[in-house]
Amino acid sequence: MKNLIVIFLLLLSCVANAQFDWVLPSAEGWTNVSEGQEVTFTLKTTATLPVRFSMEGGENYGIRFDTLGNFSWNPSFDLVDRVSKTKEVTLVFQAVVADGQRLRKAIAFSIVHVNRPPVVEELPAFYVKQSSTNSYQISSDYVYDPDGDPLVFKFIASQMPEEATLTSQGQFLWKPSRGQFNALKNNPLLIEFIVQDQPEKAETKGKLKIAQTQQDLPPEILVVPGDTLFNIKEDETINLKIYISDPNGDDNIRSAGFVSNDLRIPQSVLKENTALQY
Repeated sequence: MKNLIVIFLLLLSCVANAQFDWVLPSAEGWTNVSEGQEVTFTLKTTATLPVRFSMEGGENYGIRFDTLGNFSWNPSFDLVDRVSKTKEVTLVFQAVVADGQRLRKAIAFSIVHVNRPPVVEELPAFYVKQSSTNSYQISSDYVYDPDGDPLVFKFIASQMPEEATLTSQGQFLWKPSRGQFNALKNNPLLIEFIVQDQPEKAETKGKLKIAQTQQDLPPEILVVPGDTLFNIKEDETINLKIYISDPNGDDNIRSAGFVSNDLRIPQSVLKENTALQY
């Protein structure tokens, strides 16, 4: 009879240990995770004996999970693309009780894509010439979207110099007047603009510094009419209008003149109206 009682108690103990289950997080929607959102929890069971935990299927996701059931995961931003929006990741958890019993459970996590705004790094300065149409293309080396979304550039009207334009593709065009160019000498402009990703329309502000060119450029001469050969009769007068400008600023111009292969043409035929017009 005693032996039967001992056997009965042993069987009762084994049955009691075999009836254990998982203790999962109770928070609603705990398996729904956004990219960049850290999720942590500790898996438990109802077993009274020590339990050793393991996991299958999370080797390539950067998941941390130890034998005590501590789980930690921060899904990377490149896990879900912007087209599919969501991705399901199934992990299989296993609990091994000290008496050898095992319990397995598959848990599916739904990862949601998170749109990130464009990145705008410090741009190289935009050096402009006077009275010339200056073009500056904002490079994708400095402005880009971490999710690979298409970008649209938007100007801020209050920031734009007069006659300047910024295209949606990021091309800045400006032909500064003499006054605008001279103002840049001591006060370079710092223009703000907006970069917007599509189709989410997340925005980031950028800044572009505009300054006078640092190159010593030669003056530019415009002759009107612009022909290079004139046929005239003896004693016939020809009138040419000459306009001079300097990309570094008209203040750089000191004097103007001409050289002739015929010494009978005197220098006095060049009449100065202003320092820039003859």
